[in-house]
Amino acid sequence: MDDLPDFELTQVPLTADNIIEELEKAVTVNCNENSRYSFVEDIDIDKRSLSARMTELTKQGIGTTTKQAEAISEETESTLWEKGLLGSINSKAIMNTMFFYNSKLFGLRGVDEHGNLSVDQFELGKDQTESYILFKGRANKTYKAFYRRPLDKGSIKFGEQSIGVNKLSKEAGIDGYFTNHSGKRTCATTLYQAGVPEQEIMNRTGHRTMDFTKNCRLMGNQYMYKHATNLTKTLNKQREEQPDLCDVTIIIEGKELKAHWCVLMTCPYFESMYNSGLAEKTSGKVTIHIGKTYAVENVLQYLYLGNIEMSMSNLEDILEVADYLQCFDLKNLCNEFLNSQPLDTKSCVKICLISSLYDLAIHDEALRYMKGHLKQVFQGEDILTLTHESVLSLVSDETLSYVSQDSFLQFLLCWLKFDINNRRKDAAQLFLALKFENVSNESLNDVLTDNELDGLLPTNDINAILEHRKNGVNSQIQTSDIVILGGGVFIDKINYGQPRETLIRSNSKKMYAFNLDEQKWTNLWNMPLPLERPAIRVSDDRKIYVINLGPVRSEFSCFNRYDMHVFEIASKIWKTIKIEKDRHLIGFYLHDFILCGKRIFLLGRGFKQFSTTEESCKLLEVKDEGSIETKVLFDCNEKDNFYCSNLDSERIGIVCEWFHKKTFSIKYYNLDTHALSEPTRAKSCSSTISFTKILMYKADIIQLDLKRRMMRKFSPNSNTWFCYPKITTPPIELSKSAMYTFCNDNLYVFGGDKSKKSYKYICKQKIWVELEDIPVTTSLYNSGVCVSTVDSELVACHPNCPHCYYSPKDSGVTYAESEHSDASYQDSDDDVDDEYDWDNDYDEEEEEYSRSSDCVLM
Repeated sequence: MDDLPDFELTQVPLTADNIIEELEKAVTVNCNENSRYSFVEDIDIDKRSLSARMTELTKQGIGTTTKQAEAISEETESTLWEKGLLGSINSKAIMNTMFFYNSKLFGLRGVDEHGNLSVDQFELGKDQTESYILFKGRANKTYKAFYRRPLDKGSIKFGEQSIGVNKLSKEAGIDGYFTNHSGKRTCATTLYQAGVPEQEIMNRTGHRTMDFTKNCRLMGNQYMYKHATNLTKTLNKQREEQPDLCDVTIIIEGKELKAHWCVLMTCPYFESMYNSGLAEKTSGKVTIHIGKTYAVENVLQYLYLGNIEMSMSNLEDILEVADYLQCFDLKNLCNEFLNSQPLDTKSCVKICLISSLYDLAIHDEALRYMKGHLKQVFQGEDILTLTHESVLSLVSDETLSYVSQDSFLQFLLCWLKFDINNRRKDAAQLFLALKFENVSNESLNDVLTDNELDGLLPTNDINAILEHRKNGVNSQIQTSDIVILGGGVFIDKINYGQPRETLIRSNSKKMYAFNLDEQKWTNLWNMPLPLERPAIRVSDDRKIYVINLGPVRSEFSCFNRYDMHVFEIASKIWKTIKIEKDRHLIGFYLHDFILCGKRIFLLGRGFKQFSTTEESCKLLEVKDEGSIETKVLFDCNEKDNFYCSNLDSERIGIVCEWFHKKTFSIKYYNLDTHALSEPTRAKSCSSTISFTKILMYKADIIQLDLKRRMMRKFSPNSNTWFCYPKITTPPIELSKSAMYTFCNDNLYVFGGDKSKKSYKYICKQKIWVELEDIPVTTSLYNSGVCVSTVDSELVACHPNCPHCYYSPKDSGVTYAESEHSDASYQDSDDDVDDEYDWDNDYDEEEEEYSRSSDCVLM
């Protein structure tokens, strides 16, 4: 059928015959007379298949919906009698009555199943208790309509027009969808309510499947609900108008409220009271010593009718009574009511207090909202009603680090003065929970001069902080030293019993910051796209530069263009610089990059000109337009690795790892003279290359030997090596896949392909300190690492910050393309994690060495 032309069906088919008919018609109209197509080889088989499939879909509620006839309720039946449509007042009413009850009692369908009725099909009898009518006919669907009705008034002739329940409902003015099938449905529903087995119901009604009884169950439930509603309304009416029919009196604030034990026992409180045989059972009087009268009346109304008038003004009174009486359904209803109310900075505190007092499910959401908007909530008065324990939990909550200690101090002062006589005893504990070292001088001086706080403040501690700041410490911490961790590969699920290739791994676009001052993690702004092995640098003008070094294997890392992503912290804008490689630059593999003032340099290796075997180390300067200027530095081999650091405004430090020689050396490159030189005391040094990490901290170069746990530092300023004592045994085995960095004589280790742990090694004390885990699910490795200094407020948020839940950092970030971007450019697939080689475990004798993300600039 490949040569069949396109065509459309002329109408929507609703049956199997319609479908086949429309297909054949479409072929006839659209195909030429020489074409012959056969959609079906056996038309009957295909019709049966289509019919079966359409029946199945119809049962699932798909396709044409058939309107179901309604069963006839007792109320509807009474209406028919009241309006004279049923009864014995005339021949028409008698005939209607016979038709109606044959349908209702014996399940006969109007048009199809009444026609062949005869007198001998009925038998009148009497058993030991009651009289009965026995219908001996079969309730199948082969009868023909036979009922006749009188013709015009005064006529003695009868017509053959059938009589149906739908006509009766119209004449009675009853709303609803009633048809001749309503009688059978009423019969089935009545039998179901009486507990007759479903198989016997099907035998009576003539249905072949259980599907019909599902509707009977639904309608039966509706009748039972209606019956229960009428019953409770009657009981409630007795409580209000016929108190003599009630058997218990509830006394609240001197007022007596009548009720029924049978209704009250739906509450565990009253049930326990009644079943335990307390005096209230015999006396018929129950005194409630809690709650207000109107609230108890409303709760009683709920117990009887299942409804209650509820508003924010009476909610607490209703909850007080419902909680005391253990009316859990009503408490759930109150929780739903609170869920329907707007949650904002004005209502969240009250909702949080109410839900906490009565253990409602909405409490967690209300508390998180309040914590996420704490700065605005501090402006209201509701929060001043919090208990001492609640205030202490807020001040001590590490996730609320986005709120300054100055704000917390001002809140504590307002909270204390709101009821200072009763809260004076709690002041000392609350003030000790504050971090006064992070409070500004102005705020500290204000509290010291506040006469209302005499004797409440840790005056000695505050004076010590102020005195310490006079000796050179800033009045308030303005900046923080951080370690930025960005991109890399994370594993969603670790199953050590499975091959590593089967693990679920993904490239990350997350950026995290570890605050070296406060020793905690926080989330930063997401990168524009996931990067498998990025390098990250921060410029002096507070811009974050990110470039992807590509997968580990060099043959996957030779691109025609590199994208450098630049984030302007002040404006929160990501921009992309499209770096176009020179056409003469063949097989270039990017190793590292460096920022020198406003200049950007890429360091890597590639083939020499007119050669595809010999390689050289190259330095590429990125121009404003995204073009590059290439400088050839020195010859190298395919497996050599290079790292660079910014020594000063004129020189770049380059660390060379010579794979075949098993050595490394340091070179200086002068940006003005383009001259290369080597420091006299940093000649080639032997190294176990496979286990070495080269770290950069400012101008210093650190060599870390993982196998021998040795570490030393070369300082270009003094032109000397400094050897640290041998690293003590770490708490875990140092992994080559982990991220390493160095700062202020401390070694930091983050993550790895099987870990999300963080550690700090204090070189002078020779001790390991476990830090907060990286805020990832399982593990993280190959991330870019960079030490920098940023404004403290940028890293104030905790990884689980409730404020960021409602206002994520990325909510105000703009992702913009560079002015020199190429609209036709498509992102390379080289970042796809499937191409990543998981074999990161190398032996010292391994012939092929692949560089991991070891170079770190600080």
